[in-house]
Formats: sequence, C-alpha cells, structure tokens
Amino acid sequence: MKTFEDLVFVQEIVCKHAVLYFENGYGISVLFGDKVHSNGIDTYEVAMLYKGNLLHGVFSYVTKEKINEIMIELQNK
Repeated sequence: MKTFEDLVFVQEIVCKHAVLYFENGYGISVLFGDKVHSNGIDTYEVAMLYKGNLLHGVFSYVTKEKINEIMIELQNK
C-alpha cells in the first residue's frame, strides 16, 4: 500500500508538487508551499484524480495523516 512517504515532490515555480497514480486509475496530487493552500510547514493542498481528471474539489490545509487516509481509500476503490 502506497503512503505519503511514496510521494516524490518536484520544485515548481511557486511550490513543491507530487502526483502519484495507483494501479486502479485513481491518483493524488499534492502541493506544498506558502503560495498554495498549505501553510508551508506541515499541511498540504490535495486533489483526488481518476485517469487524469479531477474527482472533487481541491482540499486545503490537509495533514500527512489525512493524506495517508485518502491514499489508502483511493487504492481500495
């Protein structure tokens, strides 16, 4: 089961960004930095994806623990 520790962040222009897709077509996009809906310390901006499309709205100020919960839920779909 993949968790937050499996995310690989790449430095973008205004933030760090990680995208990870799972075998079932679901995925997660995570942004980190003070120019996005993150505090730049220990919360993140998160979007859930399905085959490259946004599933729901973007979630703001999400903790690592909640990201792990989301990732496990997506992998179990």
